[in-house]
Amino acid sequence: MQMLFYKNDEFIKNISITNYDELHYNITDDDVNMEIILKPELVITRENKEYYFKLDITNNTCIYKLKEYNLAYDIEILNKNYRENDQEIIIEYQLNTDQDQNMIIIKKEDSNEGTD
Repeated sequence: MQMLFYKNDEFIKNISITNYDELHYNITDDDVNMEIILKPELVITRENKEYYFKLDITNNTCIYKLKEYNLAYDIEILNKNYRENDQEIIIEYQLNTDQDQNMIIIKKEDSNEGTD
């Protein structure tokens, strides 16, 4: 399974997802652990030794915490969108701390993949 990251429709990165189920995805990229939970609420978290980031799209909240200083910041979500079809899950959002629109696309596994 693949996860694609875009900023303003510009491709940034492709990451293989190896630990997932239908509603929950765990991703490790370099030193960052990322988790996406689709239900009951759509939540994206990212964490490493320096920070913790939680974007709760369902409840329209976002927090960024600097661990070393024990400081937490609430971040305004300017816009958000979630859609899903048979081939992919698309999550889009823009925060007031970033001028770019972020998009995550999770390519679903093809049940016929690898068969003749």
